[in-house]
Amino acid sequence: MQEICTLSIRRRISPYFLFFLLCLFLYLPSAFLRVPFPPDEIRFLKIAKSLHTLRDFFFPKYFDSLYYDKPPLYFWILKLFLRFNLSNLLVLPILFNCFVSWGILSLNYLFFKKEGAEEVGLVSSLILATTAVFYGMNIVVRMDILFLFFLLLSFYSFLLYLKSKKMFLLIVSSLSCFLAVFTKGALGIIFPFSLGIFSGIILKNKEIVKKAFLTYSISLFLILIWLTSFSQLEKGYFKEMFYNQTLSRGFGGMGHIRSFFYYFAFFIPLFLPYSFLSLGCFSFRGGNFWEKLFFGWFIGGFFLLSFFSSKLPTYLLILAPALAVLVSRFLLEGKREKLKRWLFYISGGFLIASWFFAYFYFKIKNEFIPSTAFLLLILFVGLNVLMIRKKSIQQFRIFFLFWLIFLQVVVFFYVPMANKYFEFKEFPSISNYPCDIFREKVKIFDRKDSNVKIKAWILRG
Repeated sequence: MQEICTLSIRRRISPYFLFFLLCLFLYLPSAFLRVPFPPDEIRFLKIAKSLHTLRDFFFPKYFDSLYYDKPPLYFWILKLFLRFNLSNLLVLPILFNCFVSWGILSLNYLFFKKEGAEEVGLVSSLILATTAVFYGMNIVVRMDILFLFFLLLSFYSFLLYLKSKKMFLLIVSSLSCFLAVFTKGALGIIFPFSLGIFSGIILKNKEIVKKAFLTYSISLFLILIWLTSFSQLEKGYFKEMFYNQTLSRGFGGMGHIRSFFYYFAFFIPLFLPYSFLSLGCFSFRGGNFWEKLFFGWFIGGFFLLSFFSSKLPTYLLILAPALAVLVSRFLLEGKREKLKRWLFYISGGFLIASWFFAYFYFKIKNEFIPSTAFLLLILFVGLNVLMIRKKSIQQFRIFFLFWLIFLQVVVFFYVPMANKYFEFKEFPSISNYPCDIFREKVKIFDRKDSNVKIKAWILRG
């Protein structure tokens, strides 16, 4: 891979250590500023605590019903964390997210380093770490970050296998794909397999297509072993996981049913602050294999997810690595300096416009507007002023630094506010869920000491 070094970044410490510090700095503080948020975090912790017998580990339950929505791997990990019996239930899961994210950033950097584009790997990892959707999934108790790690490990191992012909990498790719499925579901094999086939099409190489079939056939074989063996213990397990949780959710009327254009509304907010910078990727003429591959990853993946009937904004997480790579290559290798500068101005202007939109919206609704909101306005205005008449390289550094400050303001001022919102607003609404036991348990909550009571309810198992 050819590298054109137009962004000089002096590295006095190891990039791997830099990624580790960045993950701790960005994601871990949120664990100390809130309680578990309903419904997902409380549900996942409750399921993990309910794993008592060996059968429970194979077939997790939510109250008295088997929980088929997600495979069991992540609940096993949560169960291990709950064994430490810490007063704060969020610390270990989010610390785990930090380590997994460090693995994702390091893996991305290592891959491009091996391809001779170390600077692309570094910058794309920094961009990925601060993308809104990636950041958001790291500060909550969910399996999405672990799923993304296995997915990336599978596909990057497959690409390295094509180059080195080492069978070890094929095995790593196949096993990682299986673990992705065992973490979150069928998308763990559908997506990397599609990327493998797409790689062969780009290079017009039938051997790559054959190797993609070989690699992910091994993964499929492992998946079938899992489903058939579990079906021997619980009749109907195979049908439930394959038909209801895969086919019905993907193409039927089950799950979070949304229109085809649902994700278009979430593109800009989920990929902030780089949403507008990604438009610069269209300026590449023709492009080499890597640009075509990651462009296909992002655009093709976007339309693939839109084609499925069940949609959630968090599903777009798997597109974040591709967007990070495309933006980094645009900044590092793009020739159109004026376009880069204008896209930075547009990105900064959008943040200011969003602030005013939110301000007047809450003003009209007579909602409380915290004083820290004006701190954000000063921050956004300062960002735009400092970017004036700067080269795109300098603009990126300023933009990145100010976005880090913004994320810390969000963590230390707005996460606690969201915590109070859930205490006052969400807990009463949970009582509408169709479960008598759940409804009775929710009555113990009040506005004082909710953290202790949530923990007591979850640990009650």
